[in-house]
Amino acid sequence: MCVRLTKQAPCTEGRSIVNACLGQFLRYSDSVQKGYERMASSNLRQKSYPQLSFNRGAWTQVLFSAVIGMARHPRLVTYLLCGLLGLVSLSTYAKTDHHEHSASAREMSITGTATTQSVDPNSEGPRHASQNATSGKFTEVNSSASKAAPPNIVVVLLDDAGFSDYSFLGSRIRTPTIDALAENGLTVTHFYVQPRCSPTRAALLTGRDPHSVGLGFLTAPAHVEPTSGPYQGYLDPESVTIAEALRGAGYRSYLAGKWHLGERPENWPLAHGFDEYFGLISGASSYFELITDQPMVRTMARGEARWTPPGDNFYMTDATTDFAIERLEAHSRDRADKPFFLMVSYTAPHWPLHAPREAIADYENSFSDGTTSVSTQRLTTLKAQGLTNSRRPQDELKTAPPELMEVYAAQMTKADSGIARIQETLGKLGYLENTLILIFSDNGASAEDVSNRGLHKASTLPGDRGSYLSYGPEWATVSNTPFRGHKGSTFEGGIRSPIIVHWPRGLTAKNTIDTETIVDVKDLYPTILDLAGAHVDHTLPGENFAHLLTGGAFQRTTPLFWEHTGWRGVRAGPWKAVFNPRQRKWALYDIAEDAGERIDLALEHPDVITELSQQWQAWSDHVGTEGFDREVWRSYFQSR
Repeated sequence: MCVRLTKQAPCTEGRSIVNACLGQFLRYSDSVQKGYERMASSNLRQKSYPQLSFNRGAWTQVLFSAVIGMARHPRLVTYLLCGLLGLVSLSTYAKTDHHEHSASAREMSITGTATTQSVDPNSEGPRHASQNATSGKFTEVNSSASKAAPPNIVVVLLDDAGFSDYSFLGSRIRTPTIDALAENGLTVTHFYVQPRCSPTRAALLTGRDPHSVGLGFLTAPAHVEPTSGPYQGYLDPESVTIAEALRGAGYRSYLAGKWHLGERPENWPLAHGFDEYFGLISGASSYFELITDQPMVRTMARGEARWTPPGDNFYMTDATTDFAIERLEAHSRDRADKPFFLMVSYTAPHWPLHAPREAIADYENSFSDGTTSVSTQRLTTLKAQGLTNSRRPQDELKTAPPELMEVYAAQMTKADSGIARIQETLGKLGYLENTLILIFSDNGASAEDVSNRGLHKASTLPGDRGSYLSYGPEWATVSNTPFRGHKGSTFEGGIRSPIIVHWPRGLTAKNTIDTETIVDVKDLYPTILDLAGAHVDHTLPGENFAHLLTGGAFQRTTPLFWEHTGWRGVRAGPWKAVFNPRQRKWALYDIAEDAGERIDLALEHPDVITELSQQWQAWSDHVGTEGFDREVWRSYFQSR
């Protein structure tokens, strides 16, 4: 329910209804867009509500646009009427005494967001986010965000990078830009994602468990008739993405790179709140071209139009970076008065292993001493930094071709170079000081074998156009040092990534590695909205860790849960329970003492494993994780 701190607090409900309902109203009709922006410019959504004024000219244009929009989509009637009800609260509030409001604001600044909110782990069900958004269950805007200029936000998402694939964590892979951002920022090592790419992206953009927004697994092919449910294979149109939520706070949103949340055009980024988009709509793809002779043919798009790479001089990572820089420069030129949210979603270092030949040459013979030696070097560095006290899950690794790791390393370094160019552009445009940069991977390193796809041309060298290879389980285990497991599992190696946070103006901790705080990808949604001065819906499962960034503390209050193709997981404090579908039983690990998940303590602590497994079942029943049909999905990947 709405927090009622003084008699003026009902304004929060009205303002929430306006933002949520008119936000949905805007989504369903392009013809409303211009009128809604005119409404915004007429102070209807300014943070200084006592200065609220009603611009008749603007409202005339909004209502004219509304009539056109409602003719195109009947659902607009509901959203508009709901929004107008909210405006009744706002108009009443606008007449209240300004001094009373000031006192209320002071009280909110003391009590509104001073402590971490306790959230019921089962609070999120299969309800639509738009229904949650109109319930009035919102918090007050963070007082620090309302006083200072809201930060610009850049989220850099790597694809299938292992936990220790960064040189500052002991890797031989050169990532100087990420290293420098970490040195001048905060790195959280207990940061959790989902076991695979689409679920992580869904959780990031909606703040919800991926099953509840239709992405318990991957995206369904465009030709498949849409269904509904936890495995429908596209992002729920009713979910409110972070781009849509930030629009209410005046942000422009841009996405460069991989989408992988819906193959049909009605499920592309612009339908989910992004103002501009360029990149790969689909999952794994050649970095040099779109291969047409394969199951689930890949799609690229610019905006709402399909886009085909040029025949020569195209490299996916560089094209993603180019578009991100283009949007930053255009924003500075045309939208300088607005903050922005930029998501840079690289495909690197996801297979197929592709990189320019000169980038691969820089790593010649860098891994010729073998997998065990390379992993041991990483582990030594991690221990010296106090980041692990664990041995590797395997004492000795099998040999693997070093040239495959050379290409993988080149992919990582090319992404790091792209981040350097984006950082340089931010600095040149004057944005860097007040830009929150977040860098992490969507899941752990991948042990997948793609040789059976028949896409590799034997005459080509690894990394060149025409090749189609992955680096295999041994090198993936190296990438995930010191953890057990890989992408697709709920072992630490599948779901844990460091997150690097850089924000010169707002971040208190500098050159800090946090090895204790547990943060989840769903937490980014409420945290970003709070820092942006937007409204945070506390019915969602993510927890706001903004205080961790601005000098305070954050203590997780609820367990984390996972389900993926039969794998299950729970993290609660130091305890981690993992259900391996191959063994059909739960195992228990003390992550504080055994990050490598080598020692199963289930028999020693039966009460703990019982409690965690029961909590998982309650969460699963509430969110809805049943219904995955492996054979149906296998047919998608095999048919042409």
